[in-house]
Amino acid sequence: MRGVGSNIPAARENLEKIIAELTAEQHNDVANRLREGVLALMKRKVALRRAPHRRVAITYIQKRQIKELAATTDMALAEIAVAVGLEAKDLGRVSEVLDGLR
Repeated sequence: MRGVGSNIPAARENLEKIIAELTAEQHNDVANRLREGVLALMKRKVALRRAPHRRVAITYIQKRQIKELAATTDMALAEIAVAVGLEAKDLGRVSEVLDGLR
C-alpha cells in the first residue's frame, strides 16, 4: 500500500501489551516465545553502510554567478551549472538558487 505509514510501531505496542498480560497470568513460556521470536523481528535494522556526502556546498560567488548567467543569457540550467563549476546533473541546485531556496 503506497502512501500509508507502517503499522509496525502500533503492532509492537499491541504485542508488548499482550506479552505483559501473558506474564501477569503466569504464561511466561508463551510470553518469552513471543518476545524472542516475534517482537525481536519487528525492528528496523540500522543501515551499516551509507554513502558519503559527495557534493560540496555552493559558494556565495557561485550563487551570484548563477543569478547573473540566468538573467543575462539563455543558457539551460545544466549549462549554467557547468559554467559555475558544478556538474551538469546539479541543475536542481541551480534551480533552487534561482528560486531563492539556497
